Amino acid sequence: MPQTAPDPQPLTPRARLWSLLWAAIAFAIAGSMLRTMVTEWPQYRASRAWPTAPATIISSTLDSARNSRGTTRYYPTLAYTFRLGDSTYRGTALRLGAPYFHTVAEGELALRPYGEGATVPVHYDPGHPTVSVLELHALSWTDRLLVPMALVALGIGVFCAWEGITGATPRPRWTGRSRGTRATA
Repeated sequence: MPQTAPDPQPLTPRARLWSLLWAAIAFAIAGSMLRTMVTEWPQYRASRAWPTAPATIISSTLDSARNSRGTTRYYPTLAYTFRLGDSTYRGTALRLGAPYFHTVAEGELALRPYGEGATVPVHYDPGHPTVSVLELHALSWTDRLLVPMALVALGIGVFCAWEGITGATPRPRWTGRSRGTRATA
């Protein structure tokens, strides 16, 4: 005879509250990921078509800062100028966003082409030349994971919200035989 799972018991008010809290956390995480995709990715794509101009590096250093977990990160601090027509613009960005490096060697390697006095191409937004970068950002594998991770977070949020609102946990019914029993011929 097939075994069935007992009907799910309604959740206690405390368990419902925890489900709604987890739903809010999952929705916040998914929202943050989606915000990144909606606000930053279009600018990354648009920057690929930006024109270039020669820029002169004024200063190039590597600064360090500790994050909340005690890990030291190294940030490039750059200054460069470039001319467009009769106007001179000053830029400070290596890439769009806030790039950082995990080691001094990694940071120094990235800044090697940008020594003081070097002439390098700068990519600038033709509509707003004050927005400029020395390097274009390519979407990394972690950037590409944002879409599936956001979908997973949304799914968890929907499940937890449903559970917290309805007070019931969906449990599939098992219609097969239980473990440990053998069918005899």
